[in-house]
Amino acid sequence: MMTKRYVTNEVRSKLSENLKNNGFKYIKSKERIMREHEAGFDVIYSRIIDYNPVFQIEFSIAIRLDAVENIVNMFLGEEIINPQYKHLTSTIASSYDIMTNSEENYMEVNNEEELEKAIQNLIKLIKDKGLCFFETYRDLNAANILKRTQILEDTSGLSYILENLMQSLTLLKLCNDPDFDKLCDKYRKLYVPWVGQEKAGRKAMDDLIEYLRKLK
Repeated sequence: MMTKRYVTNEVRSKLSENLKNNGFKYIKSKERIMREHEAGFDVIYSRIIDYNPVFQIEFSIAIRLDAVENIVNMFLGEEIINPQYKHLTSTIASSYDIMTNSEENYMEVNNEEELEKAIQNLIKLIKDKGLCFFETYRDLNAANILKRTQILEDTSGLSYILENLMQSLTLLKLCNDPDFDKLCDKYRKLYVPWVGQEKAGRKAMDDLIEYLRKLK
């Protein structure tokens, strides 16, 4: 009988094994498959939801750009983010549903055969689309365009969380985007704070904007 631990180990170990020639390695202490590079790191996430005997495999990929995260994290206090996770924050991400144009961000499996098929599909997805995503959006200008597009074209409100807006503002400034000042005002209006973070979140964004405006 499959268990959550078994499915988790199978997914992570087989993905990392098939991607080791691309520089990826499973870091058990961080529960992530990662590849470091000069700009930061690439990361592959998988999370298993246990509805035994059915398991859902949630999947996403992301890029950390140190030039962005090192600035944004300066303004995120303990009331917003646990300091021990700041070195793991990511800047640009894509998920299974986006990469496959599916309605759900997971794959369902309930036996060994389906699990193996799902793993092979994920390996193919990473090699067909994920590796290109990593190479493309490691570039600050490409990341800037994607991030601002995700925010400005979002109709769900899910992109309006503090970290997303602050990352986009930082990218705008680092890329000398002519819309920086205009979007500072727009993002202030778009921001949807988590309950209890209203004051701290708005201060973090305002402090970041003040810092970026002085940045040469």
